Amino acid sequence: MNNSGLREEAAAVAAGKVPAVYFLIGEETWSKSRFVGYLKKTLVDPSMLEFNFEQVSASNTTGITVADKAGMLPMMADRRLILVEECDSWKKKDIDAMTKYLDVASESTCLVLLFQKADKRKKLFSKKSPLIRHLDFPRPRQWELPQFIGEVAAGMKLNLSREAVEMVAELAGDDIAKVHRELDKLSIFKLDSGRIEASDVAMLMGRTRPVTRWELGEHIGKRNLHAALVKAHDILDSGEDPIGLLSAINLVVKQMFAVKTCVNRGIRDNFKIAQMVGVPPKIAGNLVTHQRSYSVAELKKAMLLIRDADSQLKGAGVDRRLIIDHLLCQMMFRAGRSEQKRA
Repeated sequence: MNNSGLREEAAAVAAGKVPAVYFLIGEETWSKSRFVGYLKKTLVDPSMLEFNFEQVSASNTTGITVADKAGMLPMMADRRLILVEECDSWKKKDIDAMTKYLDVASESTCLVLLFQKADKRKKLFSKKSPLIRHLDFPRPRQWELPQFIGEVAAGMKLNLSREAVEMVAELAGDDIAKVHRELDKLSIFKLDSGRIEASDVAMLMGRTRPVTRWELGEHIGKRNLHAALVKAHDILDSGEDPIGLLSAINLVVKQMFAVKTCVNRGIRDNFKIAQMVGVPPKIAGNLVTHQRSYSVAELKKAMLLIRDADSQLKGAGVDRRLIIDHLLCQMMFRAGRSEQKRA
């Protein structure tokens, strides 16, 4: 659910339009927690929190128990608020108990059920009623990450430049927990010091594997063999396994091949390319530039070379660092003009 959707839902709650049951479904926990916090602040008087708010985990609380709790009357208030986490752990009997509760849901209780996934074939999720509301919190897709990170940062009162947001998206990927951790570190790193730039993000993360992997991808894309070899050694010296490094190289080549396919089909819009390839728009723009350094034939050859390198790395008797070096040299060596067949 995006910010505008959350604002609309918050406005409905403020106006007294509170359902008896909320289903909060999805893997995006930050927005979930933010909305639950709003419900708690709006619906429960702090002086009566002990009586009218309860938070339990479905891993150690049965569906029948939750239904019983939801049926209790509030203490000197209009309603109680019950939050049930980890509802995916419930077994069939618990799901059945909650399905029955939906038929007699108490309007004096706001029951909030947190699920990561919802099987719409089950009656628990398919039942329609004005007293039941479903809110989806899906994991943001790659091209949505910059906007999502910007919204999270704004909610944390962090002032990130556009370049800083894009760098966090590039380095953290769709690992939402990692996004939150990096923003938390940035909030401490730049405490009360104003705007956060891309250089701050790079400085904070230092010479970590994600940073060096990203830099290696840039060197491969720019066809800078010497810099790519130096960076590959830097990554291996940091403790990265050669198989993991090969996986990173493979990802770069496959992304360039996918982007080149889009470009050769006449697709020029970076945002559309980002959606088709599954990367943020900034990375799509970089890939559009980088793919020009390679022909279709060269990228296909690179994928075959990577496959061979994978077999060699899983064998024995050969220096694994030399295998990576040889692969990069074969991939990035420029043939003479007469031998090149650019796409």
